[in-house]
Amino acid sequence: MLLESKSHCLNEVIKSGIAYARNCKWFMFNYSKFKEQCRGKFVGVYDKKIIDSDIHFETLMNRLNKMKIDAHAVFTMYVPEESAYLIRVTKPR
Repeated sequence: MLLESKSHCLNEVIKSGIAYARNCKWFMFNYSKFKEQCRGKFVGVYDKKIIDSDIHFETLMNRLNKMKIDAHAVFTMYVPEESAYLIRVTKPR
């Protein structure tokens, strides 16, 4: 019985992790489509869509936690007000 329970919990964690990764990938792939409307906000992505956003992370998380969804599968990210660039710095030879 205990082994079945642990196995079930592990399966749920794996499902949540896969869903989280899927939501992250969707967000990154579609970022340019909604970055203007989400600038300066934290967004919550679930089931490959933005389900909520707020300028305050804690407020967003409180609302997300009240929803009847798998909170571990929700990808959250801050969308900066200004465009962000990644700069690669290499060590001189």
